[in-house]
Amino acid sequence: MIYEIRCELDDFEGLYHLANLYTAVCELEKEHRAVAFLRCTESTRATDPSTVLMKVRHLVSGASLQLAFEMSDRSDVFNMEALDVCDVYFKRSYYAPDLLPLAARLRERILPGGLNFTCRTPSSSRRLLPLLIARYCSRAIASPRSVFHNLSLHKRILSSFVRSPLLPEFEHQPDCDVDRIILFQTRVWEPTDIQPDLAEEVNGRRVELVRALKAEFGPLFRGGLVPDAYACEHYPDAVTVEPWRRDQFIARSKRALIGIYTRGLHHSLAFKLPEYLASSKCIVSEPLRNELAKPLTPGLNYLEFLSVDECLEQCVRLLSEKNLVERMRRANWEYYRAHVYPSSNLANCLERAFSKPAPVDSFAGKFAASSRGQI
Repeated sequence: MIYEIRCELDDFEGLYHLANLYTAVCELEKEHRAVAFLRCTESTRATDPSTVLMKVRHLVSGASLQLAFEMSDRSDVFNMEALDVCDVYFKRSYYAPDLLPLAARLRERILPGGLNFTCRTPSSSRRLLPLLIARYCSRAIASPRSVFHNLSLHKRILSSFVRSPLLPEFEHQPDCDVDRIILFQTRVWEPTDIQPDLAEEVNGRRVELVRALKAEFGPLFRGGLVPDAYACEHYPDAVTVEPWRRDQFIARSKRALIGIYTRGLHHSLAFKLPEYLASSKCIVSEPLRNELAKPLTPGLNYLEFLSVDECLEQCVRLLSEKNLVERMRRANWEYYRAHVYPSSNLANCLERAFSKPAPVDSFAGKFAASSRGQI
């Protein structure tokens, strides 16, 4: 064992964004690299359900840190309550220019948090579900009216977690056979749902790509827009005929040779990107704005495009260059195992946190300064 981890689950609302982190904690314990204590509490951060505070003790050095993991889409929004009390703040959507308005003492606490996608394992399911159900029952006894009012929401969140694919179901190793197809299945959004992001920018590029890929590659292209009411009303010609429920989509899509990636909402690195890496896909991507601790490399992990025509050209290149395909598939699988697999990403974060010089005003910094004064 290297770490002792104490982590609190804040009810249900953040489960979609935080399931990966909880799975990482459980898997790190299963791999005998940590001992984990999980409990479910009443949320004290109701306005930001995408953040978890974690107390971690390094069992070799004895050092302790208060860590925050913030998984929201937006790079310009911070959980200030968590940022103020933590030693290190791991931000999924890390974009250095958006840190500039913060005080220097806060900026220096923030590190890139890595890629995120909703996933579970048998270990995390066995640990999380009893905690969540017990918490739900406790709330039902204390405030039955509130629980009844939110019943459909909680049922949907829990059902989504239980039905979500297990981690191995995302994986397709580079030595496995693939289908010679190009995949791009995506959502469009009601403009009011994604403000302050621009719906015409997000939706417009996605629809344009779907139409162009269909026209250029015919049966080699699979995908389209998820058929919700907005997509069917505004872009009926671009709606997918493929399975689109998440578990069905993952099962069908992981054998695709090429995956098209466009930016997530607010320029976030969307769940689609790590899912592509898990299945050793060749990736054709818009430029990646947000930063990772270990960057993905253009030409090695993905081919970049700035225009629709350039996207089509990059797909043609991958369909015709076997050596490039083999190199990219291998590189993406290795990146996934080392930097995306939940326990690997969390272990990397913990290693970076404990190797980072502690600010003097932090718990670890005060302890270190006090120890130095006694020598």
